[in-house]
Amino acid sequence: MIAEIFDIEIYPNYFVLCSINNTTKERAYFEIDENKNDLKKLLEWVKIKRLRVGHNILQFDNLLLSYLDKNRQNLFASDNLYIVSELKRICDKIINKKRNEKWDDEMKELFKFQFNCIDTLAIMNTVDKVGKTSKYKSKIS
Repeated sequence: MIAEIFDIEIYPNYFVLCSINNTTKERAYFEIDENKNDLKKLLEWVKIKRLRVGHNILQFDNLLLSYLDKNRQNLFASDNLYIVSELKRICDKIINKKRNEKWDDEMKELFKFQFNCIDTLAIMNTVDKVGKTSKYKSKIS
């Protein structure tokens, strides 16, 4: 089965998504910073129907990709650092959310964007599991 193993890193002035194809070993890098904007290429990569594998992608990477997809038209017309600042804003909302706090409406909308994936955190996370039943949910109602 062909899969893309990927990860996203974000800083106040830099965004990068790196992936590797498990079959071909082909690598892809998509960056956004003050000098480079790979947003169009990144969104084309997202459209490819392929299994995606990563750590915490359901509640982090997926949300950032969803934000880019939902806001593509506005972001295409935006300055590179504005795009990164918006991604960093979403990132900070995810990281700063308290454990039992509910997602706000903006974040709930981002959970609607899903792709075929394996999230290693969801598989390995024993904190949110009780017995053999997992409390983990990939979609927010």
